[in-house]
Amino acid sequence: MSLRRGPPIWHITNEDMKDLRCMSFTSRGTSEILAAGAQNTMFVIDVEKGTVLKQIPTSAHYHLMKRSRYICAATPQGVVNILDPNTFAVVKAWPAHSAAINDMDAQHDFIVTCGYSRRQQQNIYMLDPFVNVFNLKTLESFSPIPFPSGAAYVRMHPKMSSTTMVASQVGQMQVVDLMNVNTSTNMRQAAVLNFISGLEIATSGEALVLSDSECQAQLWGNRSKLHFTDLGIPIDFADPEDQSQQLDWNVDM
Repeated sequence: MSLRRGPPIWHITNEDMKDLRCMSFTSRGTSEILAAGAQNTMFVIDVEKGTVLKQIPTSAHYHLMKRSRYICAATPQGVVNILDPNTFAVVKAWPAHSAAINDMDAQHDFIVTCGYSRRQQQNIYMLDPFVNVFNLKTLESFSPIPFPSGAAYVRMHPKMSSTTMVASQVGQMQVVDLMNVNTSTNMRQAAVLNFISGLEIATSGEALVLSDSECQAQLWGNRSKLHFTDLGIPIDFADPEDQSQQLDWNVDM
């Protein structure tokens, strides 16, 4: 089993890794990741050396991973497995949604999820009208956050530990304090022609991006204060190439 290095990333070549779908940093910071997917083996990979350090058998398949106090891994059945970041053993299995998990985020002491449930006597899956919340410190569920328009995407605010942003497929957005969900919330409506396909918040907490099914991205933020990272550094670009001399091509030459 080997990794071959090709610019600009490491490429996994082993056939057993073809179904990898998600990954997360382990307890060793940014030098080691845990990769998993629709297969019965997880891989611990040293990204600096480009080697597979360990193969871990698992009975669960994962399609989303987020790391906070623990590694949180979502299964296609709507369950979130809480994994120990050192041993990768399942500490607790949390049944977040009855059908599937569409989006998930974990930060500080919380996991938040959006997902689907199957309507009774119908073979129809619809987004749940709430966001589920789990406390990683106590390993207990919180009361769900109501979101009547159907919660599709969710992100924790990187600077405010109990604040989360929820978005529907049609662009309705809501800011919620997990510790006091009954307070008035900040509502916004994104002008999208079709459906929202993703939501991300910059590590600075001052920029929000929505992507839609038309392959467009909307950037939200304060123009005078907008920045994306706390410790940003200039990007190194390649030196510009000298322009070649223009030649005059005509029949008299």
